[in-house]
Amino acid sequence: PEHWKDHYTLCLNLYHKCAESEYCNGNFMVAKEILVCIMSNAKYDNEKFRAKSLLVKLLSSQGKNVDAFDLGLSMLAESGKAFPRHPDISIIQKEITKTKNMLKGKNVDDIVAHKNVKEKEIAEIMDFMETFMMIAYHINAMIIPLVSSRMIQWSLLYGVCASTPFAFVGFSISL
Repeated sequence: PEHWKDHYTLCLNLYHKCAESEYCNGNFMVAKEILVCIMSNAKYDNEKFRAKSLLVKLLSSQGKNVDAFDLGLSMLAESGKAFPRHPDISIIQKEITKTKNMLKGKNVDDIVAHKNVKEKEIAEIMDFMETFMMIAYHINAMIIPLVSSRMIQWSLLYGVCASTPFAFVGFSISL
């Protein structure tokens, strides 16, 4: 449509807010149509990621957790943060050990005082991974230690964000 060309940023933001509103009001079909429109008009991967993130929540709200899980795995792979659908126990142990080693010598005050994440893309992926962990709990809980471990690793490397505490909850449950 012409308005996407003439007023791209405005359209992107309005359509996304509209999709969120429809989702919150339980109008899932309308929300999905709007999200499809966003994904077909979005110029950048991070804008598509944002729309797909809401689509994952929408699918889960409809009880389509397998579809939400599969879409989530696909999104993470597309963003360079791939996870195996059925992780081997040795991979899980390796990630937990790596995370424990990164946390060695750190206390709660060190983590709280850690820098905030500056890269918007990392913060968006971390926020999505919080949602993804909740869905994974119903489909394949074995992936939760991997996701939470990597979230903690990224928090230590790139900075903490609103999803960092959730990562520690997932990690502690995994131990």
